[in-house]
Amino acid sequence: MTEVWLPAIYCQNPHCPNGIRPIFLPYPNPPSTSEGQPNWPKDTWRAFLACHYCERGYSYAKSDVRWEPLNLEGESDAQNFWILVEAKCVQENCGLPIRIFFFGKENTSEKKRDSTVANGCIGAACELGHFLAKSPDTVQMSPAYIIE
Repeated sequence: MTEVWLPAIYCQNPHCPNGIRPIFLPYPNPPSTSEGQPNWPKDTWRAFLACHYCERGYSYAKSDVRWEPLNLEGESDAQNFWILVEAKCVQENCGLPIRIFFFGKENTSEKKRDSTVANGCIGAACELGHFLAKSPDTVQMSPAYIIE
């Protein structure tokens, strides 16, 4: 049995159908549970993450990240993929992107992905607190291998 440490968060929505199960974050080369947990993320880490299950997005900080053991044998939630969505804020001269991360399963449909992005962006803001300028279907998406 191969167990590794993976960083995880828990959805802040008390009515999330995922319940109290961890949502694993992407982390390259996770260490074995026989090793110590990495010192990640940084103290100043903040990320806006949208939940695949309830489609709600919330802001998370380092204090929200827990290192959880995960058995890599068989099927696991480590098969999730993460996408970074970057959008412009409403303040024209700001220039800071609004960054929203969302995850899905390998078999996530395009319709489900688009719905999660649209609903999960509600409340997202840039570092200065400005909200979205355009709907999320007009923004750039790219894979996220680690959330920094």
